[in-house]
Amino acid sequence: KHYRARNPSNLTLTFPPLVLGCSGRGLAYTRRNMWKQKRILCLQGHGGRDVGAIHPDGKTTELSVTSKATALLAMCLKMYGYEAVLSRAGVLAKNEKMSLQERVDWANNIGGDILVEVHSNACKSHSAEGSEVFYYRNGKPLAEMIAPAIAILPKRDRGAKRNEHLKVIREVSMPAVLLELGFVDDNDNDDFDDRQWLLKRWPEQIGRAAATIHKYLEALK
Repeated sequence: KHYRARNPSNLTLTFPPLVLGCSGRGLAYTRRNMWKQKRILCLQGHGGRDVGAIHPDGKTTELSVTSKATALLAMCLKMYGYEAVLSRAGVLAKNEKMSLQERVDWANNIGGDILVEVHSNACKSHSAEGSEVFYYRNGKPLAEMIAPAIAILPKRDRGAKRNEHLKVIREVSMPAVLLELGFVDDNDNDDFDDRQWLLKRWPEQIGRAAATIHKYLEALK
């Protein structure tokens, strides 16, 4: 069975339970436990005129991936019974950019149990590949769980890495992680099309990330 739903970006997505990392039985369970709801902030990397990394052909941008991926992450988390808050839902016009300080202020003002920022990567030398997760301070346990979960062969698991230079995950008040799902440009050292791999596999990565976040929160009870 496949589920269809419309997300806040007005994109109709079709996905199987396997991608979501949950079953119909699991959904019934989470609905019965809504009173235990946790709030998860889902922060879209880039936005508006800031499209982030760009493939050399100029057609595929980081924003084209992160906008859909962040919306799907929020949908998956809601299906687990969590309150998932999107950073760009009703906050900014489509042609506006959210500064790093505005992102920090938004997260700290709203408050949450976890913040997840979604990005895709690029390398100037076109020599890198794979997924990775960044954290600072108390985001380490979650980052170490998500990193292997979103790594899908044949791409590398670049692991969980502490990064003190990423302002948002450094300055927000809750545990925070930044996901780099993959590279929008190609690794010139092989014949593999990294961009096409990313465009096909990010829904599965997001489903795995949501399932891992759920597992992490369940373990804290």
